[in-house]
Amino acid sequence: MKRNNIDQSYTMIDIKLNTFDDDVISGLMSKYPKLASARIEGRNKFSESGKCLKFYIHHMFFDNRDAAIKDIMHAFKGNEISIRTIK
Repeated sequence: MKRNNIDQSYTMIDIKLNTFDDDVISGLMSKYPKLASARIEGRNKFSESGKCLKFYIHHMFFDNRDAAIKDIMHAFKGNEISIRTIK
């Protein structure tokens, strides 16, 4: 049997925040419906503010992932942002 490999790579964007802005988050989610997000609250050694917002851009669903990354970075400029691509 021939095995078809599926592209499971994704880009993860971590943003440290002081407060969650629901209008900005819902605006991005409506513009990019296949964008996955997670809100994390709590203090640990990685986040002094206690709030972190994560966006996951799965490459097989996004033809315009560069535009999505730029929009996310623009929406949360001024916050600490880290971007990682996992393949």
